[in-house]
Amino acid sequence: MEVSRMPRGAARGRKTIEPSGGWYTKRNRTLMHWPHDRRGRVIGEHVHDHVAAREIVPIATRDVITLDDAVRTLTPLIRPLPPFPAAQD
Repeated sequence: MEVSRMPRGAARGRKTIEPSGGWYTKRNRTLMHWPHDRRGRVIGEHVHDHVAAREIVPIATRDVITLDDAVRTLTPLIRPLPPFPAAQD
């Protein structure tokens, strides 16, 4: 999975990048595991990063998805969850 966003002109990590007002993304390999209980509810989270595979790369402004873009695109897709009957654990 390669997901992350770096703000304009800033980058964290082992590499030093001169602030240029541009956008950057952090690429790295991440393993995520979410254990569930018998009802399918998440009961924990385990995240492991492969630090040696991490890199910071510049991205074009046209490829940046802003919060407003995400809200406008995803809000119509949100549906309420159906009621879940109570059960014994």
